[in-house]
Amino acid sequence: MMPSPLSLFEKTKAEGRPLYVSGPMVRYSKLPFRLLVQDYKVDLTYTPMILAHDETIKFIKIVEAAGVDYITIHGRLRNQRSSTPPNFEAIKMLRAQTTLPVLANGDVYSLEDAHRITKETGVDGVMAARGLLENPALFAGFDKTPIEAVSQFIHYAVQGGMRHELVVHHLSEMMGGVTTKRERAGLAVCNDMVDVVDWLDSRCKLQRPLV
Repeated sequence: MMPSPLSLFEKTKAEGRPLYVSGPMVRYSKLPFRLLVQDYKVDLTYTPMILAHDETIKFIKIVEAAGVDYITIHGRLRNQRSSTPPNFEAIKMLRAQTTLPVLANGDVYSLEDAHRITKETGVDGVMAARGLLENPALFAGFDKTPIEAVSQFIHYAVQGGMRHELVVHHLSEMMGGVTTKRERAGLAVCNDMVDVVDWLDSRCKLQRPLV
């Protein structure tokens, strides 16, 4: 049986750290990627997108009264670009409006970001999306995607039958910090998973899982 989200809050609080969450992404929250980030310290993963409400404080009170277990707050409005810094002061203020566990979402690209945002806002956990796409191992303290994670992702993708086009996109994101744009152009023209594995093997020795 999978643990409930509330029990995860209790577990991570006892460990003296925030809850680490992989945010919902329309195209990219497929099972192989969710399995991968769980290998690297992500406590909770999502598949659906959740819409925000404009009257945030009122909305918090409504869902709190309705009996939700916890709330996630994104530090940007829907019409703001990702280049706009999240409003962590607003998250801190909203966090004070409820006794429910609260997750902060926005600009989590490292383990240091996670702990800084937690301290700054007083939330119980942090959610990452783009940061995990670029580095699925960020909550495990890695600055860049380790080759072991790339190998494990390929294993999960093959087992799960993920389309190679989606695999290519994930690899382009994961390996942005360790490959050049020109090198990734070669990845973009891979026609199938055999081409993908050959491309990876030409740049790094993939570790084949024993199982």
